[in-house]
Amino acid sequence: MEEYQQILVHDHDKTHYNYGSGHQECLAHVLRYLQDSVENEPEPDYTWNRKMKDLLTSMIHDRKQSDNKINPDQILLYEKIYDNIILLAESEYGKKLVSITVMISTYL
Repeated sequence: MEEYQQILVHDHDKTHYNYGSGHQECLAHVLRYLQDSVENEPEPDYTWNRKMKDLLTSMIHDRKQSDNKINPDQILLYEKIYDNIILLAESEYGKKLVSITVMISTYL
């Protein structure tokens, strides 16, 4: 693995950030984390986690249905929905959340 120089898809284990030329967290893990959040959130009124899971599931479905090609307008729509879900999460938790991009960049 030390010589692997492609994008590495993994479960966010810190040791994996020592290898590869780029990183992507496995979507199966992200969806599992979101489902755990839906099932275990102590505040039943929080909705961001379910909305994020629905968005990611929809994105995966749309990509599979379109031969792995999504038009740029659809990507912009996904980004807008994602940003709105992050704002919703911030309002539900009452504090600023760190985006996953910022979290991952600390390992690069």
